[in-house]
Formats: sequence, C-alpha cells, structure tokens
Amino acid sequence: MKIKRLRLQNIKSYQDQTITFYDGVNFISGVNGAGKSTIIESIGYALFDCKPGTLAEFVRYGAKTGIITVEFEAGDGCLYKVVRKLGSVSSWIVYDGESGAEIDLHGASDIKPWLKDSLGIEQEQDLAQLFNDVVGVSQGTFTAPFLETPANRKQKFNKMLKVEAFNEAYSKTREVVAAINRMIGEQEKIKVRLEERVADYERVKAEAEVLTPLIEELQQQVKVKKDNLAVKIKERDALRKTKIELEHILKKADITKIELENIEKRLGELQGNLVKAMEAAQKTAAAQAGYRAYLVAQKELAELEQKREARDQLTKRLADLTAELKAREAALEAEEKALQGQLQETAKAAADKLKQLQEKEAQVEEARAKNEELIALSSCLESFQQQLKSGDKKSAELAETRRRINDGLAKWTELKARIAETLQKLAHEAEVRKEAEGIKVLEKELEARRIALASLEQKLHTLEENQRNTAGGQCPFLHSPCQNVGGDLSKYFAEQIKDVKRQIEAENRQAGELADAIARGQYIIQALENLQKEQAALQHLKDEQVKYLEAFRIYFQRSIKEDLAETSRHLLEQSRIVLEKVAAKVSKDISPLPEARLDGAEGEVERAWADYVSSVSSLGQVEEDSLNRLVQLLDLVLEKTEMFYQTVVSFYQEINGATVEEGKVRSAALGQLLGEQQALQKQLADLDNKLAELEKQRQILQEAARGIEKLKLEQHTTEQVLLNYQEVDAEIKARQAVLASNQAAYETYMQHREEAERVAGIKAQLEAESRLLQEKQELYEGLNSKIQVLSANFREETLVELEKTLEELQIELAKAEQLLLERGKALQELQQKLLAMEMAKEEMAAITARIGKYQAVKELLEYIRSVFNRAGERVAAVYREYLAHEANRLYREVAKENVTLEWREDYELVLADSHQGRKRERSFRQLSGGEQMTAALAVRLALLGQLARVKLGFFDEPTTNLDVDRRGNLAQIIPRITGDFDQLFVISHDDSFDAMTDNIIQLQKDQGEGTKLA
Repeated sequence: MKIKRLRLQNIKSYQDQTITFYDGVNFISGVNGAGKSTIIESIGYALFDCKPGTLAEFVRYGAKTGIITVEFEAGDGCLYKVVRKLGSVSSWIVYDGESGAEIDLHGASDIKPWLKDSLGIEQEQDLAQLFNDVVGVSQGTFTAPFLETPANRKQKFNKMLKVEAFNEAYSKTREVVAAINRMIGEQEKIKVRLEERVADYERVKAEAEVLTPLIEELQQQVKVKKDNLAVKIKERDALRKTKIELEHILKKADITKIELENIEKRLGELQGNLVKAMEAAQKTAAAQAGYRAYLVAQKELAELEQKREARDQLTKRLADLTAELKAREAALEAEEKALQGQLQETAKAAADKLKQLQEKEAQVEEARAKNEELIALSSCLESFQQQLKSGDKKSAELAETRRRINDGLAKWTELKARIAETLQKLAHEAEVRKEAEGIKVLEKELEARRIALASLEQKLHTLEENQRNTAGGQCPFLHSPCQNVGGDLSKYFAEQIKDVKRQIEAENRQAGELADAIARGQYIIQALENLQKEQAALQHLKDEQVKYLEAFRIYFQRSIKEDLAETSRHLLEQSRIVLEKVAAKVSKDISPLPEARLDGAEGEVERAWADYVSSVSSLGQVEEDSLNRLVQLLDLVLEKTEMFYQTVVSFYQEINGATVEEGKVRSAALGQLLGEQQALQKQLADLDNKLAELEKQRQILQEAARGIEKLKLEQHTTEQVLLNYQEVDAEIKARQAVLASNQAAYETYMQHREEAERVAGIKAQLEAESRLLQEKQELYEGLNSKIQVLSANFREETLVELEKTLEELQIELAKAEQLLLERGKALQELQQKLLAMEMAKEEMAAITARIGKYQAVKELLEYIRSVFNRAGERVAAVYREYLAHEANRLYREVAKENVTLEWREDYELVLADSHQGRKRERSFRQLSGGEQMTAALAVRLALLGQLARVKLGFFDEPTTNLDVDRRGNLAQIIPRITGDFDQLFVISHDDSFDAMTDNIIQLQKDQGEGTKLA
C-alpha cells in the first residue's frame, strides 16, 4: 500500500495542513514541538486504530473536534480516503477515492476487517499491536522491551512472533478434551435409560396385533347403524318442514283477516268525513264574493292610513322650516356687519408693519456685511494657526530624534565597554582550554581503568566458580574425576583468586584517584564552556555595534532635514500678511509688530542650521567626540527654533485677541437687529393670520346664506306636496263602510275554508283504501287453499312415532361408537409405545455411533495437543535463530565492529567481543546508550523485514545516542533492508538521511497559525 496524502485539522499543533507523500523514503524534519511525531501518531490512529495517548489532548487547544484524513492506495490499486474525527464528535468513515461515495461500513467492527484486507494483514492480527511493536515504533521506545524482566520480555516477543498462539492453543484445548469425556459419559447414561424403555417391545407388539381385527369389525357395524339413522332423520326432517310451513300459513291467514276488518272500518269513517267536507265547500262558495270585497277594502284602508301619517309629518316639517328660516336671516345680517369692520381695521395695521419690517431688513444686511469681513480675517488667522501647529510638530519630531540619538549614544558607549570586558576575559582562553584537554585525557584513562576492573571482576567470578566445581578433583567441564591433573586444584585457584583480588584493589585505588582528579577539574570544563559562550557573545556585541553606527549615519544624514528652517521663514511672511489685514479690517488700534526682533530670531535659527549641516556633511567614521558635537549642535538648533516660535505665537495671540473683541461687538449689534426683525416678522405674521381667519369667517357667512336659500326652496316644495293629501280623510271613511258591510261574509268564509279544502284528499284516501281491501281479500283466499293441501299430507302421529324410532337408533349407535373409541384408544396407546420404543432403538444406534466418533476425535485432539505442546518453543527457536542472525549482520554493518550480537532463549540481547585476548559477553543493560540503540535497531529492522506484510515503515528519531559514523551506516542500511517496501517515513534532526531521501518534508512552528510546511 502507499499513503498519498495526510490532512490534519485541529490536531495538536496543526490548524489545517495537508501533507503529500511519495513512493520511497519520506524524510520529515523540523524543530522540537513542530509536530513531526504527530504525523506518525495520526496515521497510526486512522489506519491502525492505535490511540495516541489521551484523545482529548490530541485535539488542538481551543478546538472541540479534530479531524484526521488519510488518502492511500490499497493493494488492489484502488484509492481510498479514511476520515476519523475525535473530540466532541467521534466518527470513523471510509470513502471511495475516485467517486467520493461513502463505503457501507458501520463502526470499528466493519472498518477494522476492511482495513486488514486492504492493507494485506491477516484477520487474526491485532492492528494496534502490529503498529506499536513493528511498523511504527514511537520515539523513545526502541530499547524499552529489551530492558524488561525476562518473563515480560518473553511474553512480549512470543506474542509478536505469534509463538504464544501455540501455547494458548495447548491450554485452550485441555477443556475441549474434558468436554468430550463428559459428552461420552452423558451418552452412555442415556443409552442405559433407553435399554430399560425397550424391554417390553415384543409383548406390546403382540397385543396390538390381536386388537386390530376387532376394531375393524366394530367400524363396519357403526357404519351400518349410521346409514339407517341417516334415512330416518331425512324422513323426520321432511315431516317437520311440512308442519312448520302449515303453522306459518295459518298464522298469516289470521293476520290477513284482521287487516280486512280494519280496512272496512276506515272506509266507513272516510265516507262520513267526505259528506261534512262537501257541505263546508258549499258555504264557502256562497260567501266568497263578500270575502273578496272585504280583503280589497282592507288593503286600500291600510294604504290610506300611511298617506295620512305622511301628510301629518309634512305639516310639522313646514312649521319647523318657517321658524328656522326667520331666525337664520336675522343672525346672518348682524354677523356680516361686524365682520366688515374687523377686515378694514386689520388690513391697515398689516400695511404699517410691512413698511417697518422692510426698513429693519436693510439694517440687518449692512451688519452682516461687516461680520463677513471679520469671518474672512478669522479664516486667515486659523490658517496661520495651522502653520504654527505644523512648526510645533516638526520641532517635536526633531526633539524625538535627538532623544533617540542620545539613547543610541549611551547604548553604543555601553557596547564598547562590554566588548572590552569580554576581550579581557578571553585573554586566558588558551590556558583554560589546555587544562580542560588534560581533564578529558584523565576521563579516558578512568574509562579504561573501569573496563579493566570489569574484566578482572568477571575473571574473579570465573575462578571462584571453577574453584567450587573442581573441589575433590572434579573436572569443571565434565563434572567427573579429572584424568589430566592429579589431586585437588583448590589451592591453585585460591592463589589465582588472591592475585586477581590484589589487581582489583590496585585498579580501584587508581580509578578513585583519577575520579577525584576529574571531579576537582570539573570547574575547568565549566570555565571553558563559559569562555566559549563569551566568544559567541563577543561576535554578537560587535554585530550590534555595527548596527548602531549605521543607525547614527541614517539619523544624521537622512532623518534630520532643513525644512524646519524653511518653516520659520514661511511663518515670518505669513505674520506680515496677517498684520496688514488686521490694520485694514479691525477698528481697534494695534501697535505694529517689532519686525527687527522677529528678523533677528530668524537669523539665529538659520545660522544654527548652517553649523549643523556643515558638521553632518563632514561626518565620516563615527567617533564618540564627533557624535557629542552633533548632539550639541542639535540642542542649539532646537533652542533657537523654539525662541523664534515663541515670538510668532505672541504676535498671533495679540492679533487674534483684537479680532475676537471686534467680533463680539459686531455680533452683539447684529443679534439685536435680528431680534427686532424677528419681532416685526412675528407681528406681521399674526396680522396675516388674523386676516386669513376673518376671510374664513366671511366664507362661513356666505355658506350660511346659501343654506337659507336651500331652506326656502324646501319650504316651497313641502307646501306643494301637501296639496296632494287634501282628500285622504274622506277616502278613509268610505273604505271603513265597505268593511262593515262585508264583515259577516268574511267571517263565514274563514270559518269553513279549512274543512272545504279537505274534499280532494278524502276522495283520494277512499280510492286507496278500496284498492287495498281488494288485494287483502285475494290474499286471504289463496292462503286458505294452501292450508287445505298441507293438511291432507301431514299427520302428527306419524311424526311422533318416527321421533321415538330415531332416539332408539341413536342410543345403539352411541354404544357401538363408545366401544370402538375405547378399543381404538387402547390400540393407539400400544402403537405409541411401539413407536417410542422403535425411536429409542434408533437413538441407541445413533448414540453408539456418536460415542465412536467422540472417541476418535478425542484421540486426534490429544495427538494435536501434544504437537502444540512441543511446537511452540521449537518455532520460537527457529524465529530467534533467523532473526538473531539477521540482527547480528545489521549490527556489525552499522557499528563496523568485529562483535557478535546474540538473541538468547529468554530474548536477552548479549553482545560478545574479544577483550584483552579473551571473549567478553555483556548483557543489554551493560551496554552504552549508543550500543543499546544500535542493538535494538538491528532487532527492530530484522523484525520489520520479516513480519511487516503491509510494506510500510516508520522510524521516529532512530539515530538517538548514535555517533556520526553509526548514523551514516544506519542511513545506508535502512533502504537496503526495506528495499521491497512501498514507503518509508523517517523523522530525525540528523542530515545523514538526506542522500537516501526521495521526499523531504520540512515543518516550521507558528504560534498563531500552528504547524506549517516550510
């Protein structure tokens, strides 16, 4: 597989960064804390489910959720993208790299098997363990497993090499054998119980054979009885049906007879009602003419009553109009006379006020013109004031520059003193360096003494062990009486031990003296280190001195300019222009400006600037005296310029004061005129408003006159309408007489009208009832005919006799069926027993076969367990032998030493070499830091080449504790060992890997935006 890209969003020091990887070796470098190890941890978490410590701490500080996105090419050549979120939101999703569609995987239970298939990893392999132990060993853990206890070390490497699986298989199958023994015992117990159940099989079978023909005979008898019973039931059911039908028709005939009697009764009542209705109709016909005349007179009378009411309302309205018209005409005449007088008086007063206002407006315009002159002068003064502020700003800039030059001069002087002090300290560097080299020689001699002491102690241990083994003349190697040396060797070994102890004592004494001398000389080493720091600081101070000298040149030659003097001359010219304008515009007498004093101040400023510019132009190599002279000239320029500014400011204040006073006088006069103008405008506006109000009143009076004309028109119209109502009272009396003459005919008609209207309805009812009567008579006759036919075919005695015969047959059938049921039940019980016994026999046969299979499985399993028990250590030995051979070769290539690296049975790493002509063996804990790192790397590389099917390798700071030569050798070996790998990732500060690197990823740390690609 190949990792194409890695994107980190809010992961540790990364805000949002995408990193592209290539085939071959990817070299990742950067300062401490730049996020190098974070790259490997992120890939391990996304692809191998290897958690990088506490997940909450893996999220960038201040963020809630971190996202890791890894794009990789799987073994099938397809591109995929794994996105894993952590923090407040947790998810793990896989996408197709080409289409972007999400692959249907649900949680870790689906994703882990999919990743193993895609990465070419066996399903039983633990992803996180593979990454931690083989593929991506994290920084600082290369040597950790080799420093553990033998038991922990053996457990870890057995699991890594999959040897532990054999031991686990042997242990787990023990319970399987026990389970098979339990199953065989249970099957034998079941077989015994089944044999007891089939003991009576032959007896039960004989009883069933006897009972079967008896049941068949009974079944034939029951069939005959059922057939006879069915015939009799059919005859009985036919008689019962005839009886029910006869009873139903008799009941229906009785009901029909009652209905005929009721219809005849209703016909008699309807005929009586018809006679009464026809008599009422004759009476209403006789009174109909008077009834109609009454109704016409009644309608006309109602209309006349409405006319009389309208006439009375019109009469009242006419009286009201006459009274209102008289009152309105009198009021209108009085109001018109009063309004005319007010209009004339108000118009005259408005004309007078208008004339006064025009005179006041002319006075206001004259006062405004005078104020405009002062405003123009004030604008000139404001411009002059801005120029004064500009001069103040330039003076302040000059003062700030002078302050910075003084600060720089003080620091430059301090730098010179510090440089002189440092040079004095460095005068003794050669002497101190020579003493420090002597201390280092002593340290090397002490190391040699310690190595010799370790060799003597090992020799002493060997001699003491040989002394014990040779006691009594025994051979120390064969553990039998020695044939080559006669007698006891204890004395010989005692002398050897004594001699070695004397040598150890001498070495310890000399090593102690060397250690004391080295301890006393440590201050020399420290002093040399301090002098080296002072040397570096000296160069820094000289660089600072050069920077300050360059700054002085910039300040004196470019930062300070002559435009401040030009500003002074310009201010003098503006002062004279302002004075001329004030003399022409302001009435107050102002004494003339003493131009001689102003010109003198200007001359002093120009001379000071000329001296300064001359000194700056001659500035070459900056020295302390020339710097002080320039600072003094700057002080003089600043002083003369300030005096000139004070003279101009005094002039400005005097002119500005006079202008302000004159402005107050003219503003007060203008304000008074404006107040009087406003008062006249208000008075004129009030008169105009009054005229407008009077005009509105006149319009109201005109509207009132038009209203009076309308009232007169309405009065005339009402009088004309009343002429149409003169005959109303006579017509009302005539209609009342008609009502009285037709009152009796109206009441007779109303009394019999309802009865007369029923004639048609009663006749219709008589016709309907007559038709119904005929239908019921025909139905009744048909029912009597059916009754005669059914009565001829039915006898009650025959039905009773048949019911009795059926009861007897049913009793006989029930007895036969009961006997058949009992014998059938007995036969069924026998058959069930036989079936159960036959099933038990079959189960016994199956149990016998099953026990045989269990025995065979048990024998095979016991054989397999014996293989597992022996195979684990043998497989481990083979792995160890191969890996130890490969690790030894790698160690020798990296270290370039004639040594042997051994990986023993308890996975202890031992380094064997030749020391002083004898073989020396050192355990892992006895090795130096560089030797431990080299040995651990050799084993790790051998494991990676043997076990990593994923064809990826991650090396996080693999050169820790290695010297320059070993680092270079390691950089050459890693690509060769992993030559068939798709990609390697190396994290290091060391440039030894540059030559073998296909892609360099340089990281830089930004405190604000996080880690970025350089």
